Amino acid sequence: MVPNYAAGGVIGKGGEKIARIQKGLNVKIKMSKNNDFFPSTNERVCLMFGNVDQIMRVNDIIMDRINEKPDTKTFEEDRLNQVKIIVHHNMAGSLIGKGGSHIKQIKDDTGAFVQITPRQNDLNERILIIEGDKEKRNKALRRILREFQENPSYENSEITNINYGSYSSNNNSYSRDGRDSYNNKHQNNNFDIFSSTNSNTNTLCKFSSYY
Repeated sequence: MVPNYAAGGVIGKGGEKIARIQKGLNVKIKMSKNNDFFPSTNERVCLMFGNVDQIMRVNDIIMDRINEKPDTKTFEEDRLNQVKIIVHHNMAGSLIGKGGSHIKQIKDDTGAFVQITPRQNDLNERILIIEGDKEKRNKALRRILREFQENPSYENSEITNINYGSYSSNNNSYSRDGRDSYNNKHQNNNFDIFSSTNSNTNTLCKFSSYY
């Protein structure tokens, strides 16, 4: 996901920057339109097609744009250290593990905080939040992408939609930025996780505007 304030820095005037990124990294990128946000957020959806290394490099570019601190009332300091990814709810269970054991292991191994937001009423997608410094975030993100890539169920959990403008905000079951349960992270050790998709050596990764 990409916060609306950072999207312009990724796209560039007339799409110049995003075209340069695609050509330079040999990756395909789609971004939702201005003000077309993932439900309950003010972030746009960024869909990427490429291998894990390509996705990681694009992620670094997006995080650089996010860290160009904006002068806006909607800006949140925590967002500077967060990667937010849209994942299919079918993939959540394997990442969480029995009793939260697997996601806790990822957290312990990488030092990053990892959580997935609750599922909204009739929406199949959930938001995966990875928080920490760059080294910890990237370590957790790369591990999760690899696990998705190796998961035989992943192919049936592909996410390709980037348009959520018609989704009624009245159906949302969590707060504007998906942080209802996230804010309790220091009081509760139940962790959850995210979604991207892959076919063969490619990973189709859907990043959305809470990144």
